[in-house]
Formats: sequence, C-alpha cells, structure tokens
Amino acid sequence: MIELNQNQINDVNGGIWGNVAGAVLGAAGAGLGALDSGASGGAVIASIAGGFVAGGFSPVSGFRSFAINLGGSYGGSRISNEVAIALE
Repeated sequence: MIELNQNQINDVNGGIWGNVAGAVLGAAGAGLGALDSGASGGAVIASIAGGFVAGGFSPVSGFRSFAINLGGSYGGSRISNEVAIALE
C-alpha cells in the first residue's frame, strides 16, 4: 500500500467542494432552463434533480468550468423541456 504525502491528502480533501459547486450550478442552470421554457412544476423539479446529479460529476475548478457547467445544464434543460412541451 502506498502512503499519500500531505500535499496529496490536501488535494483529495479539497476535491469534494468542486463537485458540490458543480452539483449546485447544474441544478441552478437546469432549473432556470426549465422555467424559461415554460415547463410545469414536475418537469422543473425533474430538471433540477437531473442537473444536480450531472453537475456533481462535472467539478468546478475555475471560471471556464463554472461557465461550461452552468451554460451546459441551462441549455440542455431548455432544449429537452421545449421538445417535451412541443410533443404534448
């Protein structure tokens, strides 16, 4: 078994916050996308949950990843909800 040095331990311990930020941004972007597309309450909640899960796998480590996460979840949610509304 390999022992981690202090720098490696600090990198691992701080890594969770990038995923938490990604999850929050994913949920926010997906929720805004659903609301802007005129989705119903259940669809908005489903979008927020999906954005939260997807964002958790896309950690935020700087402005670029912040913008990609927020914009990607917004766009994906907006498109999927527009299609769902059109198919109703």
